[in-house]
Amino acid sequence: IVLIENEVPLEIIESQYDTAGNKILEIQYERDSIGKLKPDTRIINVFNEYGEVRQSVTFKDNKEQSTSDNTYDDYGHLTQSKVKDASGIKTTRTVYVFR
Repeated sequence: IVLIENEVPLEIIESQYDTAGNKILEIQYERDSIGKLKPDTRIINVFNEYGEVRQSVTFKDNKEQSTSDNTYDDYGHLTQSKVKDASGIKTTRTVYVFR
């Protein structure tokens, strides 16, 4: 994906997929202060055997920013998502309920 303004690419998003078609890596390139495209944000996804994102780790400027851990029920529904910052401190916990 390329975001273009005035015929100049401002941002590029590169994605890599595994053999099952799951997006395992996303790299977002942005322009630095001198206008050169550089990798800015990387997202690494780990999938379970059913193709659901079990864990997602986000890096910015090569430093880990956050980790999201997802839990699913026996039917494949997302039941819980926990987000931790780079030091492992839980910042968000979301519980999903299906009726």
